[in-house]
Order: sequence, then structure tokens, then C-alpha cells
Amino acid sequence: MTNERRERIRERAHEIWEREGRPEGRDVEHWQMAVAEIEAEAAQEADVGAPAAPAAKPRKAKAAPATEAEPTVAPESAMNRVAAPDNPEPEAALREAKTRKRAKKQG
Repeated sequence: MTNERRERIRERAHEIWEREGRPEGRDVEHWQMAVAEIEAEAAQEADVGAPAAPAAKPRKAKAAPATEAEPTVAPESAMNRVAAPDNPEPEAALREAKTRKRAKKQG
């Protein structure tokens, strides 16, 4: 995957994350959605030879429970490490990141 393509996917995944209300724990899903959107746009441009249509209409975000803390934005390097399609074990990286976060909160 080229750096330019990875950056486009990362930016699109971030846009999806924001329009869905910044939910935690869905970074892999958002990455996959971004890949699908960008590939669909490229296919449409190749078929028609015209610019792609805008992204699909955003889904409604679920309301967060009142007790949930304000979500934080993961550092770019963490997002790439966890959600990158070339990472064979994104779940393991995500568990590791959550463990580090819990340890940081405790002490």
C-alpha cells in the first residue's frame, strides 16, 4: 500500500469516526469502511471516467451513556498500528493499547 493511499484511508477513517460521534473501539471497522469507500470511488472513476459521487450519507450515531467519559483521539501512530490492513493481528494490538491505557490511568 502506498503512503499516499494509506494517508487517504486514514483521513477518511477519521472522518467516518467523527461523523459517527467518535465512538471508541470501532477503529478497525472505520478503517475498513474507508477502504471500501475509496475503492468504490476509484472503481466509479474508472468505469465512468468522471469524478466519484460524494460519500454515502452518514449513519445516525448512538447516544453515549451519561456516565461515559469524553472519548479521546488516539495518536496517529496507534491508529495505523491497530487498524492498518497489513497488520496481521489488529485485535492483539488493540488489546495491548487498552492495557497500556488502563495502566496509565491506575498509576
